[in-house]
Amino acid sequence: MAWRTLIILSTAVLIFSISPLPEHLLNRLRSFERLRGFEPQPKRYWDEKLGRYSSHFWKPGDPCPTEIHGVPFSLQPYGAHVFRDNNFDSVRDIHEALLRCDAVQGIYLRIPPGMCLGEVAGFTWPLNPTGDDRYLSAPKIVSLGGYGTRGCEVVRRPLLPPDGWMRRNWVALCSWVRWQSSTIPRWKGETKSNFELWLDAMDFSQVHTLHLNSSMVISPESARLLAATLPRLETLIVDGHESRDFLLNLPPNSLKHLTWNNMHVSNIPRWFHQKISLIPIFQHHGASLLSLALHADETPRHSPPSLATDDIQQLAILAPNLENLTLNLGRHKPKGYNDVIWPWDTLKLIATGFPELTHLTVYFPLASPCRRANSWRAVAPGCEGVKQYWKPILTVRAAREMAEYLARHKKGRKLEAVTVRSGDWEEGYKKTLGWAKFGRQEGEKRVWFDGKKIWVHCVLEEGEEGRVQCNGGDTLGLGETDCWDEYRFVGFREGEGIGVDWWDRVCFGDEKKGEDAEKEVL
Repeated sequence: MAWRTLIILSTAVLIFSISPLPEHLLNRLRSFERLRGFEPQPKRYWDEKLGRYSSHFWKPGDPCPTEIHGVPFSLQPYGAHVFRDNNFDSVRDIHEALLRCDAVQGIYLRIPPGMCLGEVAGFTWPLNPTGDDRYLSAPKIVSLGGYGTRGCEVVRRPLLPPDGWMRRNWVALCSWVRWQSSTIPRWKGETKSNFELWLDAMDFSQVHTLHLNSSMVISPESARLLAATLPRLETLIVDGHESRDFLLNLPPNSLKHLTWNNMHVSNIPRWFHQKISLIPIFQHHGASLLSLALHADETPRHSPPSLATDDIQQLAILAPNLENLTLNLGRHKPKGYNDVIWPWDTLKLIATGFPELTHLTVYFPLASPCRRANSWRAVAPGCEGVKQYWKPILTVRAAREMAEYLARHKKGRKLEAVTVRSGDWEEGYKKTLGWAKFGRQEGEKRVWFDGKKIWVHCVLEEGEEGRVQCNGGDTLGLGETDCWDEYRFVGFREGEGIGVDWWDRVCFGDEKKGEDAEKEVL
């Protein structure tokens, strides 16, 4: 008798797990979850208007918002101070708001890594598998942080069900079964993926700004589908090597502003470096681009790749209308010279090759080779203090020399501003979520490098002989650099040494006195 009961129960569980649940059973599961307290309790967030913490998140019945800032509730322990503008705490409430409200202008959704394990039902949109759901709003700005277009059903399936608390938690188990039942038909080819259902439900025709900051993957098929829904896209911010397919699927010469972060880093396999040709991207979008940012984050172990001279030359030809340019550059070691110097030849190429350029931002590596060789150590023997940092170290003095050099060689419109940075400029909320591009396991290895940065912003005054005004700062605590030591690293501009006259003028002349008076030296 016992074994018959066991067989019946096992068969029922098997059928229940592999077949889609009827709507009335799903409603009962939702009711059961609410009774058991599965629904998230309101969390505190910072209300700028009230000037204090508030505990109210949007719920059905509240007035419709014009912007949605959503972070799933399981993310809240990561720190409310990072997301003080958050007014939604679950994907289900965001879904309900979009079904009811027709005036939402912006959607800002941040999803942490591992969402499939922390909150099974919260990662994907709770859309009807039949494809009947339609959102009323046509947003103009969409920002998705950590949202993977392949979704849990492809990337995370081998990890489910997880060990530990889920086996002992009945509510979570019910949620997992519901998720399982909604994704199996996709594997059978009977319905669309959750991402495809979302594309059908949402009106993307008015989106002019899209931010896809994803630690997941934009698959080639997803790239094609998403690009077809964005006829008015002008500003795009993407992340990772896989974004290349999406960029090439957009209509040619449709983008005006492009930011591509960490283009050399592949997400499958995770944190794998890829060599990438930028020429097809420049050919596809260059003629319409007004601003371009090709920036890679520096980590203790890896120096960000600098844009090759050939790529800069091709970019100058294919994107002649660029007004704002951001890129990584490396230092240069000329033949017959013992020291590494600033890349004067590359700076001259930028100044002469982009006639419309008015704003330039350059990133230089900070960590020295000896420090990278000991990135796993909190303190590297023989590589302490200033030796941790790659010489020449960026200073206000060096940045001013670069800005003046660029201004002297500039063709076309005059430069208005030059910003030079070095060090750890990775976005704070990404590190809070563990989204460092080289993995969570590098968290401890990043300790010595976190927050170490140098910045200098130079403004070029109007007039043929306009003065360059520079202000900067740093978090290194090194104090003022030795002027003679810095002089050694400036040389060989245009193939010749600067000469003692530069050293006399900068280190002992009126320029040095002016710097001391203004306290501009780092």
